[in-house]
Amino acid sequence: MIFPNHAPLMTIALTVITALVFTPSVQASAPEGAPGVNLSITLKGLKTTKGKVLVRLYNSEKGFPDDPEKAIMSLTVPIKETRTAKAQFLGLVPGSYAVAAVHDENESGEMDTNWIGIPREGLGVSRDAKSSFGPPKFKDSVLEVKKSEQIEVNFLYL
Repeated sequence: MIFPNHAPLMTIALTVITALVFTPSVQASAPEGAPGVNLSITLKGLKTTKGKVLVRLYNSEKGFPDDPEKAIMSLTVPIKETRTAKAQFLGLVPGSYAVAAVHDENESGEMDTNWIGIPREGLGVSRDAKSSFGPPKFKDSVLEVKKSEQIEVNFLYL
């Protein structure tokens, strides 16, 4: 491999890219008549105000972040002048969730990468989970959402 030290980062990036680009939007809301809980997310560390942020919500370790069929909700949100963004998933059934987000600077609807697969756009996951080999694990990113909550996700640019 040309850049051996970038192998773990490329694996993470490609996994997140696949999950975010090919994830269908499916609602996982509380049963009708039940209020559910809300998850409000402040997305920080965006390097520019260009583009939008793609945000995906997962409720399964089997799907996070590399199985787009397992993402239960998705949003595209604007970036503020403060280089932050806000996303809100409403009416969720209380449970375990993980968030993955991409700064889609050119609004292509997908994560752009260089010729060897290293992302050219920022990415972030809940709990700012890190990984040295492969993608972040659901168990490191998971949030136990029992009541409405506010969290922060910080972006990483490789």
